[in-house]
Amino acid sequence: MIPTRIIIKTGKNKENKIDIIDAIFVLNDKDFKISGDRFFDYFIPNDFIEYDKATSSYSFKFVNEKFNPSFLSRKVLIDKLEMIFY
Repeated sequence: MIPTRIIIKTGKNKENKIDIIDAIFVLNDKDFKISGDRFFDYFIPNDFIEYDKATSSYSFKFVNEKFNPSFLSRKVLIDKLEMIFY
């Protein structure tokens, strides 16, 4: 079963910056790998995350004294997963 949305929560770790090396989706003998520099093409950072295109890195920030960084999948990711796995 392919999900209709994927959310990646970074937790409450308030590190200043993260670098995403790779993301890999695996089902049985098939896989789909997203390199870190293409991660933004497939996931949308929420308001608590700033994306630096030049370095492909993400920084966390507080918004209205709240902190809840996460990434939400773009439709293109779900379409790609359906194409590969089904």
